[in-house]
Formats: sequence, C-alpha cells, structure tokens
Amino acid sequence: MTKTDSLSPDTDNKSVRRRFPNVIFLFLCAIIWGFGFIAQRLGNQHVGPFTFNGVRFLLGALTVSPLLFIVRRAEKKDLSASEISATEARNKTRAMRRAWIIGSLICGLALFAGASFQQIGLINTEAGKAGFITALYIILVPLIGLFLGKRVSWNVWIGLALAVGGLYLLMVEGDFSVAPSDLIILIGAFLWALHILAVDHHTEKVDGIRLAFGQFLVSGLLSFGVALVRETISWPAIQEALLPLLFSGVVVAGVAFTFQVLGQRGTNPTLAALIMSLEAVFAVIGGILVLNERMSSREWLGSALMLTALIIAQLKFVPHKNKAAD
Repeated sequence: MTKTDSLSPDTDNKSVRRRFPNVIFLFLCAIIWGFGFIAQRLGNQHVGPFTFNGVRFLLGALTVSPLLFIVRRAEKKDLSASEISATEARNKTRAMRRAWIIGSLICGLALFAGASFQQIGLINTEAGKAGFITALYIILVPLIGLFLGKRVSWNVWIGLALAVGGLYLLMVEGDFSVAPSDLIILIGAFLWALHILAVDHHTEKVDGIRLAFGQFLVSGLLSFGVALVRETISWPAIQEALLPLLFSGVVVAGVAFTFQVLGQRGTNPTLAALIMSLEAVFAVIGGILVLNERMSSREWLGSALMLTALIIAQLKFVPHKNKAAD
C-alpha cells in the first residue's frame, strides 16, 4: 500500500454544525448591508454624510440598549452562581468593564472611519459598484494578517490578482482616470478590514451585545462631532431622510452590525469576511430594483471578476491522505 497526498476541501461536519448559527447571522448581515447601500444613497440626498452616520449609529445604540439589561442580569447570575469571593467578583467585573471600554473605543473608531469614507464615497458612486469595491475587504483581511505574522495561502494571492483586474474595470474610465469617490470607497474597504479584525479580537473578551452598543455609541458621537464642525445640521432635512435613517439606524446598524458581532464570535475572520462580502451582490440587486441603477458591460465584467476573486481567495484546502493499492 502506498500513501498519496491530495487536496480536498475542508469538510469537518462537526465544525460546520457548530458554526451554522454564526453563518446564518453573517448571511443575514450581508443581505441587510447590501440593501443598506440603497438607504445610504437616499439619505445622502437630504443630509451630510457625518450627520447621517451620527443619527444612524446612535439609533443603532438605542435599538440594542434594551438587550443590555438582559446581558447584565445574566452576568450577575453567573457571578452569583460561581464559587468566588466578593473581592474576586469585583475584580472580575472591573476587568470586564475595562475590556468593554477598550473594545468599544477601538471598534467604534474603526467603524467611524470605515463608515465615514463609505458614506462620503456613496455621494457620487452607484450602490452596486460601491458594494463590490467595499467587498475588497475580504482579501484585505488575510493580507493585513500577513503583517501580523499570519500565513497567506496561494489562493489569496490569485484572488488578489483577479480583484486588481476587477477593480480596474470597475474604477478606471476609458481615459485612464479614476473617480475620486471610487478611491474614497476603496480606502473605506481597507478600514472595514481593520474593523473586522478588531471585532474578531474583542469578541473573545467582551459580550457581543455590549460591544455592539459600545461601538455604535462611540461611532455615533464621533460622527456628530465632525458634523457639528463641517456640516449644517438641519432638523427638517433629517425629517426628509427619516425613512433611510430609520432603516440604516435600526435595521442596518442595530440589527445587522449586532449580527456581525454575534456571528464573528468563534468564527474564523476570513470565513466571516467571505460571507459578509455577499453584501456586494445584494447591493447590485437593490440598486437595480430600488434606484433603477444600471451598470455598463465593463462594470459587470469587473463585478464578475471581483466575485470570482472573493470566492477563490476563501477556498480552504487541506492535505488529505488516501490509500491506494500498489
């Protein structure tokens, strides 16, 4: 008998069953985020990008806040049931609070940065096109991991090459010019990758609901701070953008970003990025159905290359031993 090595997809059934709820959370997140591009485009017609983000993230924090009471009650119950002294319980509570504050500040800052660039770019970039450029974070996540000492597999490099070709078709015009709004969206994709890595790190230390609330609060306050300096905040304009703001604040922020935090807990960040990148597909669908947007054949080809790149970059192969007769 001889042993030969072959490559086969990683199909650990127990692992798949264990992370199935996480996959559902992340898939729902992708659907909501995709249609969220539509609300963001509509909101830009009435209010400035920082005003829009300030309102929507504070609405997100408000949406999540009732769940904090449930989390707090569960934490108190766990501490009461544990066989530790009162001093140890206080120290544990203090450590949890410190981890929550740090996680909220870091994730909130990353969320503020990514959302700001995306919202500004969406002023002049179509929802579907922005969705595919933003989805580049799926390749940026493992590439950033490379600088953190993590190995990048061969298929990621192939995916990156295809993504560069797709981005060229999506962003570069016939006269070799690039729209500034597309570049802004591209910078946002890099910042979203940092946000995914930040959430992945801090969900191991902080309850998901607490982290979602904290990052919304930080991002909302930062956005409003910039809006006060750079924009004119008008209550009538906010009223005109009420429906997009409610969808973006309650559904996209309050629900979808919370799904992200819950779904990423215990999930490989690269796999999470793959699932969430499907937002690009739903952004195109939403742009066609709601905004009557149309992409050129060149942009469709670029989108197809991007989607292929996203899939190839996330294929996971492991060595598998087969026995063969001599």
